[in-house]
Amino acid sequence: MKIKMINYTFAIYAIAISLLLLISAWFGIPAFFLRDSLNIYCVSSYSAPSLPEKTSANGTLLIRLGKNNKGSFSISGTLNQEGNNPPIAKKLILREVIFDYAVEGNGFITIHNTKLTRSASDKISDEFFNQNVWDLSRLSRQLKIIRIKNAWLFGSSFSPTVMCVNKI
Repeated sequence: MKIKMINYTFAIYAIAISLLLLISAWFGIPAFFLRDSLNIYCVSSYSAPSLPEKTSANGTLLIRLGKNNKGSFSISGTLNQEGNNPPIAKKLILREVIFDYAVEGNGFITIHNTKLTRSASDKISDEFFNQNVWDLSRLSRQLKIIRIKNAWLFGSSFSPTVMCVNKI
């Protein structure tokens, strides 16, 4: 009788654990703990020759996507006023966009929880930055990432906008 009770109790525990595992698999709890992540650290030069207010921009973009699903874009460069030969550096761009990201599949990531930090020497207005460099008004955005040998292409599903060379 005592052995039957032990077997019965063990069977109830086994069924309860099986149901718990089935429910957690159904609702994606393992995906929360086993999230996909990337390890990208690359640099790119950029040039925007025709911006509003007769300006152009040149600089460097450093992209980091860490294994902890956190990333950043560090942007440094100069905003030059056209009409001067050679162009005179008008303003410095020294900003970093820090964010969380999730790997979506098919080469896409979703960026969310963006925060912007700027250096004291950055003299670009937030409005100009949002309109011409990185729009912070969107809560999240999706990027397509493609690896080509030691470089990465970042952009939309239709066209890459940045190519950066791996630093790792």
